[in-house]
Amino acid sequence: MSQINRLDRQRQVTLQASVAPGYGLADRSQALVQAAQELNMPAGYSTLVTGRGRELQRTFTEFMLPLALGTGPGAEGCRAAAVAVIGGQSLSAL
Repeated sequence: MSQINRLDRQRQVTLQASVAPGYGLADRSQALVQAAQELNMPAGYSTLVTGRGRELQRTFTEFMLPLALGTGPGAEGCRAAAVAVIGGQSLSAL
């Protein structure tokens, strides 16, 4: 289902889709974000992933947070990896 609504006097386009069998939500969400970036939309236009895709990103980031804050033997490697992942997730959301 696709439709155009108005929110705060701005046009809002909503697209709904399901992930096809054989694909994962994470890689399809990333493909959607990449495709939106390739549209080169003018200033004032933005995209936002919501629903399960957004929850997956949030959960993944929250899972990485304890690793980033971890202490103890071997924590340095986990911390560096978690910080890199959280940074990448944060930048991809911009």
